[in-house]
Amino acid sequence: MIFHRGRLPQESNDFQYAGESLEIVKAFCYLGFWFSTQLSFTRHLETAIAKARARIGLLFAKLPLTDIPLDLQH
Repeated sequence: MIFHRGRLPQESNDFQYAGESLEIVKAFCYLGFWFSTQLSFTRHLETAIAKARARIGLLFAKLPLTDIPLDLQH
């Protein structure tokens, strides 16, 4: 991954390790945190929001919220 602002610099497109070219990626997950080339938190936040929405959906599916009396729902 090459961190940069704006466009990717053309002179840094070929990195090698042990004689093999390394792939240049736009995003990378390390220890659960998503890094982007411009160090933006957008991808990380989108992933966290998607996980939270999935858990909330699971709770709504499992909990009998329609069976709770109105005076207990506030």
